[in-house]
Amino acid sequence: AALRGDFPHVLEKRFDCSQCGLCAMRCPAELVHYNVSQLGRRLYGRHLYPLEKNVKKRVKEIEEGKFEKELNKLLKADDKELEKLYAGREREPD
Repeated sequence: AALRGDFPHVLEKRFDCSQCGLCAMRCPAELVHYNVSQLGRRLYGRHLYPLEKNVKKRVKEIEEGKFEKELNKLLKADDKELEKLYAGREREPD
């Protein structure tokens, strides 16, 4: 399927793969299957999976500099300040 460029099929067949590498050790063609499946996931995600509206919105916000001030604050913070910010962060309910 990967050689044919059928990446949705690659993902379907490799969904349960834990990428342990046993298939690569046993493959007579010396293929590294977990690398093929990882490539399939990346290509599918980049080129075939439709981009969500919220992702487009967030990328636009980043490009417009919406988060620059907060990012610079984090970059300048020492360890104590980062720990304090982390402990006080807003969290979504489980």
